[in-house]
Amino acid sequence: MDNQRRSQGSQNRSDLQRDYRERERLAFRNLLGALNEVERTDPCSRREILRRAAECLRRLGQEQIDLQRQLGVFPNNVVGTESRPEAIILSDEDFEWLQDYLAQWEQQGGTGGPP
Repeated sequence: MDNQRRSQGSQNRSDLQRDYRERERLAFRNLLGALNEVERTDPCSRREILRRAAECLRRLGQEQIDLQRQLGVFPNNVVGTESRPEAIILSDEDFEWLQDYLAQWEQQGGTGGPP
């Protein structure tokens, strides 16, 4: 009975991991597709996809701020406040942490989920 439970538990875990990896692959494929709509790129690893996506978000965020300033559009109609894009912009420190995190994950084989 215990062996049967362990076998079912292992199978269930394997199924969950397989589903997770498939969703992860799909998410990276979608991210690469969105990135290619903005800039033509051919990254060779997931780390490179994330790095280029972060750079693209930073650039687009800055472009949005510049355009808002040119148009005189400010959030909440408050003049003189720093305009912030709705997208998340990574600081250099956070970007470096993300790169280190992904490098560690890739060194561990890059399967099953981040470290």
